[in-house]
Parts: sequence; C-alpha cells; structure tokens
Amino acid sequence: MLTSSSALPWPAPDVAANPGVVPPAPQAEWKLTRRCSATPCQMVTGLGVLGLVSLFIGLGFWSLGAGPVLVFSGLEIVMLFGALWVHARHACDGDTVALSGRGLSIESRNGVGLTRTMLGLDTLRVLEPADVRSPVRIVARGAVVEVGGQVPFARRLVFARELRQAIDAGRSSGPRSTQIWS
Repeated sequence: MLTSSSALPWPAPDVAANPGVVPPAPQAEWKLTRRCSATPCQMVTGLGVLGLVSLFIGLGFWSLGAGPVLVFSGLEIVMLFGALWVHARHACDGDTVALSGRGLSIESRNGVGLTRTMLGLDTLRVLEPADVRSPVRIVARGAVVEVGGQVPFARRLVFARELRQAIDAGRSSGPRSTQIWS
C-alpha cells in the first residue's frame, strides 16, 4: 500500500480512535537523513548577521551618494533569506525504515511531502546501490521504493546489508503454523 500526502493525520486514525491500542514497537529501525554541521539557530543567526553587514554597507554607500549599492544590498538580503527558506524546507528530508512483525514500514520525507509505504516480508528484496549516486531499492510485488538518497554511499551499503539480514531474521522467526499429523 502506497500513500502520498503532504498532511497525513498524526497519530494514525486507528490509533487516535482507540487510545488504548498501542502499535507494536519496531524490531529494527533506521533513520537515513543528512548530517548537518549547523543547527537551525546557528544557520539563521549566521545568515542574519551576514544580511545586517550587507545592509550596513549599503546604507554607508547610500549616505555617500551611491544609492544603487543599497538596492543591490537589499537584493542580496532577499536572496539570502530565499536560500534559507529553501534550506529550511529540506533540512528534515530523509527516510525512516522500520521492521516490525507485520512487515516493513517506510516513511520518506521530501520538503513538506511525506510518503508512507507498508510492505509485507514475504516477497521483499533489498537491492544494493549500483553506483555511488543510486539509492537502495526495496522491491516487493512490483512496488519499488528507493531510500537512502541523502546519505553517503558507504552508509547506504551498510544499511542495505543490515536491512537484508534483519528481513531474513524476521522471516525465519515469524509465526510458525501448527502442523497436525493424522
């Protein structure tokens, strides 16, 4: 089942309708996100200081009679905060892959969009990335989900191997059917 929405309800409707029901905890979970070297507060502060410096330089030249410098300074400030806005929209991009007894749950966040996918373990295959730029592909019954595009290649390889091992362990430790001999 593949759902795509920018505003999926949280918590899920079945959990919200019955607060006594607790969804099962995942057996294994991976969060594949970018590493950031600056916190959001540091980013806003740094670009804000840069914008103020540009504004003071523009005002200084304006007071000396060079008005067009202030116009370009204002344009620079608008572009800085436009870049900050784009960065903020994609700062939380990434994938969350959770393996539980029921199957594999994949959440992919890109900008303000969120895609949730649930796959059963019975026909699940994990394909390692073919080259440095390709993501990990998870294939089940014709559905292909690509994950890990934001993380370095070595981390994608480790994730693919760990996921494959966890799926194999989940298949082998799944519920056993009772055999009746007659």
